[in-house]
Amino acid sequence: GELARGQGELIDLLSSTHLSRPARALASAGAALVEVLLRSDGRSALAALGGSLTELETLSTRARGLVLAVAALVHSSHDARLFDLGRVQSYAARLDELATEEPESWLLGQTARIQAAFMVGDEALLRRTFGRLAEQPLGELPAVLGLVRDEMRGCELMISGQLAPAIAQFSRLLERAEALGLVALQARSLGFLAKLRLDELGPPEECLALARRSQQVARQGRLGLGTHTLHAMRAEAEALMRLGRFDEVEQALAEADVYRAATGLEPMSATIVLVRYAFLRGRDEQLEVLRGRLGQCPQPDLVPVYRAQLAFVEAVVRMATSHDPAATVAAFARAEVAAERWPLLLRDVLIYGVAARTIAQDPDARLTLRRAQRLVDQAPSPWGVAQLRRFEAVLIAAEGDWATGRQLLDASIATFELGHDLADLLLARYTQAAFARAYGDPGGEELLAACTRELDRLGLRAPRGLQVGLSVLEQRRAGRAPVPSHGGDLERLTVPFQRLAVRGMAPPVLLRELWQVLGGLWPGRPVAIEELDSRGQSALVEGEAPGPSATWLEFGDGTGRRLRAGVAGPLGREDRASLGLLTTAAGLALEVATMRTLGAPGALADEAPELPGLVVVSPAMRRLRDDLVRLSASRSTVILTGESGSGKEVLASTLHRLSPRARHPYVTFNCATVPRDLFEGQLFGHKKGAFTGADRDQPGIIRAAEGGTLFLDEIGELPLSVQPKLLRFLENGEVLPLGAQRATLVDVRIIAATHRDLAEMVRVGAFREDLYYRLQVVPVRVPPLRERRDDVLPLARFFLRQLTDGAPPP
Repeated sequence: GELARGQGELIDLLSSTHLSRPARALASAGAALVEVLLRSDGRSALAALGGSLTELETLSTRARGLVLAVAALVHSSHDARLFDLGRVQSYAARLDELATEEPESWLLGQTARIQAAFMVGDEALLRRTFGRLAEQPLGELPAVLGLVRDEMRGCELMISGQLAPAIAQFSRLLERAEALGLVALQARSLGFLAKLRLDELGPPEECLALARRSQQVARQGRLGLGTHTLHAMRAEAEALMRLGRFDEVEQALAEADVYRAATGLEPMSATIVLVRYAFLRGRDEQLEVLRGRLGQCPQPDLVPVYRAQLAFVEAVVRMATSHDPAATVAAFARAEVAAERWPLLLRDVLIYGVAARTIAQDPDARLTLRRAQRLVDQAPSPWGVAQLRRFEAVLIAAEGDWATGRQLLDASIATFELGHDLADLLLARYTQAAFARAYGDPGGEELLAACTRELDRLGLRAPRGLQVGLSVLEQRRAGRAPVPSHGGDLERLTVPFQRLAVRGMAPPVLLRELWQVLGGLWPGRPVAIEELDSRGQSALVEGEAPGPSATWLEFGDGTGRRLRAGVAGPLGREDRASLGLLTTAAGLALEVATMRTLGAPGALADEAPELPGLVVVSPAMRRLRDDLVRLSASRSTVILTGESGSGKEVLASTLHRLSPRARHPYVTFNCATVPRDLFEGQLFGHKKGAFTGADRDQPGIIRAAEGGTLFLDEIGELPLSVQPKLLRFLENGEVLPLGAQRATLVDVRIIAATHRDLAEMVRVGAFREDLYYRLQVVPVRVPPLRERRDDVLPLARFFLRQLTDGAPPP
């Protein structure tokens, strides 16, 4: 991590006239690595590498591995003159042969593969490479390379749609990059965070600040253009669009011209934002220019992704300018075929395609809608759900069912409001107002006029699909009356349920959405969401205190948290039932959102790795192994329960070895073997002079596990007097040593174990309820051997091999 010092020493070495050719090649490769990895400057890296590639056979294994790794990184750069997928694969394949001898160089080769796969949009190559990284033991890595590995893990979480873990991963990376002065990693982490926060409907002001901070860091560090440039540009433009600051969007997208001029490439990951902006503002000439540029691919490896993007842009141009709906539908059909290899691009193609087919009154509009909905389910996108609901509302309302159409629009509007997305919120409201006027709803005319004025003020194009839907409605109304727009209590709950069912929202966003739903159902009454501890004391999460006469209903999130929702004043029987249904739905949605953070679902048992020291034969142990693999990427607290001797300590150490914390300490603390008066000092540490005999500072067990895992065995033996301090640590990550005035933040994952019934201990007052629930985030039961008899013989053989030092057992 000492960049300046290392670079200075490399310069001194290269200035020497006494270096051997192999030593000079190694020093050149080190200087090149600084340029490409830490400054995103592929051209300078290639110049520093010099002729080292021509001398590979004369180099040591270590030098050869480093030269190959740097070469692979150079040819995965954002530069039309350098990018070459074939060379990246060739160099990385040679590094595969050195994986055991030179794990550091091998890691850099995999990083180059991942960067190249992002460039060409090859999801299959990404997943294969991520799989190799997960399987290959890398051991202890230097600080910078450890961060490289962690960054790749963050990218894997991001593309698999695990927003909350990805945000946590890049937040930690940002802190460590700032501490080590790694400017390129800071810029990339900030760009990724801006994009991810937008994806989960984070406040656009916050996302805009992250994107601009990424750009500022890159400018101050004089970085070359790369991944950080694209993500920051896309996030800045998208955040500004959500805020309705369209004049600034034009300036933000000017960065695309800088990127093109410097790299010779199109900013592919930002294309969707360019398309959306031009389409919303009616800038058809910008779409035509983009179409022309995508038709001129400068690099053979990028031709497929250029063609897929080109097909999408051509279809959008058709929708914006053509008066031939059938030709537009045909263009979107071609775009769907071209985008088949790129799921995220295909999702956007299908979303726009639904609008195109609605305009054309195409009978396949609903089929396209269902395909888009399936893709959104697989890669959760609250924005995508809201858009599809808006288009579905047009289809349904045009057929005469205004009640259902209005409910879908209400849900769409609520999601756009939650994400502070002014542009799409206005389009959804305009759609609702137009149909409200057509159906004769009171105030529809005035609302439509207000929305029209606002569209004109912002310079947004009115949706063409809406005009077609209204025309279809007029034709149908002569033949049959529309479905009435009123309903009973069940109808009024439809939109709230749809709002709570939007996939991809993080738990805090879901709680805010529940609060807004309750406020909409009981306007004029204060409503609140609170979190409860074991003593019944509450902490406000959302809203304002509804007063002493409020009606409260409790619910949980499935991971140990207890919450309650309150509405001011007494509620009647039907209103109380509605509140109960909504809190139940919110609890289920929260549980799903939380479980999404524990790893990619659906992993097959056959794909799970073999775990050293763990005998896995019986179905029960296979399920347990799969749980460990899924939990390995999570930071969540895990509690292992089971009888003494069932293997809880083995499982805890296995979970640590599988996790990204494997290269950091694994510390065990047996709560049953420590005298009661020494508990606090041993766990939390103490300052010199804190008590008699404290002749020096002691960090304590928790701080000794910094960055790694702390295994608290026999947690049921923890004294009640110490439990509040452990609870504080679990809640805030803070440790207050004895005699200290200020708490210290510590990054440690807790795995606890017990053979006792903690729930019963809570009931009799021997264990705090709030600590119990904090520990129960992810409970894992370890079955005794009598419940997994298939493991008996394999375990016997395992222990015999250990006792005989690997020789054949007697």
